[in-house]
Amino acid sequence: MSALDLKNLTHNYANEVFTDLKNKLQDGEYVPGKVYSQQFPDDISDVIENILFIQDADEVTFRVRKDTDGYHITFEVLNRG
Repeated sequence: MSALDLKNLTHNYANEVFTDLKNKLQDGEYVPGKVYSQQFPDDISDVIENILFIQDADEVTFRVRKDTDGYHITFEVLNRG
């Protein structure tokens, strides 16, 4: 990995952490259209429980991908109803 690749990876990682923090401080948990990064695969079950049983939704749709660090996942709640 070159120094430029490492710099880009660090920059992307910092942006994802900042975006995740900003999302958590704004209007509520797991809002459709927001991206939540730096998550572990097991965290999805907590999110499903929160949306379906605490927020009393009937369904939820996610987009999940591997995070840029190659270790975490990033997810977006596409809709919930």
